[in-house]
Amino acid sequence: MQHLPAAIDELRRELPALRVTFDRHTGATRTLYNATGFLTDSQSGDPLDLALDFVQGNLDLLGLGPADLREWELADRIFSRVTGTTHVYLRQLHQGLPIYNALLQVNVAKNGEILSVSNGFVP
Repeated sequence: MQHLPAAIDELRRELPALRVTFDRHTGATRTLYNATGFLTDSQSGDPLDLALDFVQGNLDLLGLGPADLREWELADRIFSRVTGTTHVYLRQLHQGLPIYNALLQVNVAKNGEILSVSNGFVP
């Protein structure tokens, strides 16, 4: 797994207005967004698939490993008619049971751009 600050630095070179907060206990990224735009370019596809692709492709950036995504369920999926944004909420599980407050939210704009991520998964 790539060292987390290196992953953040790499993305910050592409997105200078990147904003990041970290969990003070685990060091995992808690919030991730671009203050002047999106985290990704426009993409086509189902918002759930786009959210999962982003998370799975950026585990280092989020301070997570493959095992942290081994068990999860879709907790909710909310579409805003006003903005066209879909808010995807994943709940982390352990041995089939939900982990308290372990939600990962990915906000996907109407054109498939990832707006932001709020990561409550436990590494």
